[in-house]
Parts: sequence; structure tokens; C-alpha cells
Amino acid sequence: MTDITCTINYACDASEAGATPFNFAKLLETGTPLSIRPIPTLIRDVRPSFEKGEGPTVGVQGFEAVKQKYEGVLDGEKGWEETYAQDMAGWLQAHLGAKRVAQYGASVRRRILDDDPEHPKEFDTSKLQPATVAHCDGSQYSANKRARETLGLTNEEAASSRIAIINVWRPLVGPVVDSPLALCDTRTVQDRDYIITEDYYGQGSFFRHCANRHKFYYLRDMMPDELLLLRCFDSSLGRSRIGLRRRLY
Repeated sequence: MTDITCTINYACDASEAGATPFNFAKLLETGTPLSIRPIPTLIRDVRPSFEKGEGPTVGVQGFEAVKQKYEGVLDGEKGWEETYAQDMAGWLQAHLGAKRVAQYGASVRRRILDDDPEHPKEFDTSKLQPATVAHCDGSQYSANKRARETLGLTNEEAASSRIAIINVWRPLVGPVVDSPLALCDTRTVQDRDYIITEDYYGQGSFFRHCANRHKFYYLRDMMPDELLLLRCFDSSLGRSRIGLRRRLY
């Protein structure tokens, strides 16, 4: 087992020691920039339990690692991302036993070093970088709205259905040793940890630090034939059961 301790940027009050503004996101209530501070955090390696078939699951911890070799083209000619996303939507439907799956928001993150001339000086959706702050994509409100709109559900249909957003994460090359994805056991997150923000994408969720409760994990040396599934929203669960993540450096 290769557990590591590294720095995770957590949301905090602007008055806290070490706080710096994170200008990408603004607090929903006040419109002022979100503040963050770095905190050393233990990240546990799930590789040993994954290899034994005993790893975390989407239904319990809110995330899981899966062995899944993709037979199509990864990182190929123009348009490969859409084909890949559609193929994975079909695979996810079978894997989870879902009635229907619709994909949206497929993106590729390519690590660019800060001193690289190609590093974006401003926010650039064509050169998205690994996220550096503990967060969940969307808020309870925005995720529910996005899921219903993507699936084309009426209010009545949504109220009588279980709908969820599952993020499927795969490396293009491996093993991943730079910026692996860290995932938090959703059972260790509580509603009071959430800070709701607004950014380029709409409402988002960032998290306050809890030294004795949050438990983070990562899949060491992740390969292209391995997936991480992350539950970003589930209409049958409360806000504190939604996934918390960040990239490690």
C-alpha cells in the first residue's frame, strides 16, 4: 500500500490564516471571491483492495475503480471525444443497470507546466487544467437541473424517478504519476462542509476542511484500461452524500 500525504486546497473564510482568493469562483451569497488555504492531507491508496475486488463502490463510498479496456480510439482524430463519450454512456448503462443514460460535458484535461508557453494565462476551456481545489461539480440545485434537462424529463417525471450524474474518468496514457485524481468517501462529508459558489459553469460546491473526518483515496499508477467512477449527484441521497474530489500533485 502506498498511502501519501500531500497538500489539498480547501475552501475557507477570507479571515483565516493562509487564506488566498480563488478568483475562478465567487460565493453564491455575497458575490465575493472564494478563499482557499492549503492543508496537508493523508491520501489512501485503493490499489491493493481494487486488485482483490474489494474496493470502494459508487453506491457506498460514492466512487469506484473498474477494469475496462476501451476497444475504440483514444486521443485520435477530430471527433473522437464524442464517439468515446457515447460509447461510455452505453457501457455505464449496462454497468449500473440504469434505465437510460445520456452523456454531456465530455472534456480532456492535459497537464501543462506553469512555465510552458502554452500554459493558459486566463481561463481557457480549450486548455482545461487539473482542478487544484477540493470540490464537487455543481450544487444540489444545479446538478438536479442539469440532469433533468439532459434527460429531457418533465417535473412530474423527475419527481417519480431516481436520477444521477456519474463522472467517468480515464487516463489517456499511463501509469498516471502526475496529478492523479483524489476522491473522498462521501460518508465522511457533512452538509456543513459545503460552500456553494458560482463560476463559468454555474453553481458549484467547494468544501471546508475537517481534519478528523474527511477520508481521501486515489488509485496508484492508474492505466488507460482502468476507470474511476464518481457520483456527482443522486436524487435519492442528501447533499452530503455527493462526491468530493481534487487532483493531486
